This record gives sequence, C-alpha cells and structure tokens, in this order.
Amino acid sequence: MRRLGPIVLLLLALGAPAAAFVEPVTKRGDLDGDSAKETVRARPVLPAGAQADFRRTQVRVSDSCPAGPIDRRIAPVHDDLEKLRLKRADRRKGSEVFLIMRDGARSALGEARLVAWRPRSGQPCRGPKPLFAYDSDRHTRTPNGGSGDIAFFTASIRDITQRYRGLEIAVDERFTRPSDPPSFGSIKKVTYWRYSRARDRYLHYRTVVRR
Repeated sequence: MRRLGPIVLLLLALGAPAAAFVEPVTKRGDLDGDSAKETVRARPVLPAGAQADFRRTQVRVSDSCPAGPIDRRIAPVHDDLEKLRLKRADRRKGSEVFLIMRDGARSALGEARLVAWRPRSGQPCRGPKPLFAYDSDRHTRTPNGGSGDIAFFTASIRDITQRYRGLEIAVDERFTRPSDPPSFGSIKKVTYWRYSRARDRYLHYRTVVRR
C-alpha cells in the first residue's frame, strides 16, 4: 500500500483542471548587483484575435536605464504561472529569476526557466539572459520502454550536492509506456543540472531513471 500513495497523488494532480490567471504577481529584488531593486511581474496577456476571457501569462522585468525606464518580457508566453522565485544561482552579484509556467487543460506541461538580468554588448540597457531552459515539448531523451511522450514534469532549484558550488536544478519528468493511460507516466526520470561559470549556463551532470 505504501507504493499507492504517490501514484494516487500524482493522478489527482494530473486530473485537476488548469488554474485560471487570478491576479498579478509582483516581486522586487536586485537582479544585476547594483543595489537598486528591479521589479519582476507576472501579468495576463490577451493573444491577438482571442476571446476576452482567454488570457495567457507573461513574465516581465522593469528596470531603470540611462536611455529611460525599460520593461522586457523574459520568457515565452504560457497559459499559467506555477512558480516565480528570485534565487542567487550563478555566483554573481544579484539574483536570478526561476519560474515554472504551465500549459493545457490539466496544466501538466509547460516550461521551467532560470533567467539572469545582464548587461548586453553594445546596448545601454540590461536584458534577459537564459541560464537554463526546459520545455516539455522538447523534453529530454525518452528512457527505454517509453512511448516518447511525457505526462507531467516539475522542477526545483536548490543546493542538492556539495560537489558543485551554488544551487543545482532538478527536472522530474514522468514518461508514459505504451500501456499507460495518457495522463499517467510510470517511468520517472530526474535530470540534474549545475552552473558552469566558464560556460555561463547550467549543464547536465546526472540522470536517474526509475520504473
């Protein structure tokens, strides 16, 4: 019976309807190490030609600049926002923006992204630089026995191992077998990513698969 608990919880999560965009989310923090705080905002956006009640979600950063105030989108538009955190992730001054965004009626798929706010060569204003991006439409390699589809993913950023300095990212994917229901994946694959200062991005360093 102990093995049934996580399975039931996952099925309940996958069966839940997508959450609508209820209210804006705003966070403030020093993203570029200049001691001044930037503003990170999740806001609804209405796609061109869409009905008034079909709102999707965008995440933007507002900052001051010698050329005037700027406001830039830092990730692709998705249906809903699940998580937005400010984390010191790349061992530079300032925080980075970690977010998970969801798509679909079950909010099971979507994207996880870690974005830095950096100076841009030849430009007077700072802009977004992705350090890590995962998109369920371009998921990691399917484990042996999988059908090629995933039913769910989630991601976290935390201090996982002392082998590497700073925080690591773990991406948990649930792959389906041909005999699985579409909303349930019986193959669990977790990939681990760590920051490389030389490459200035997160690199994969470990994979764990359980069936």
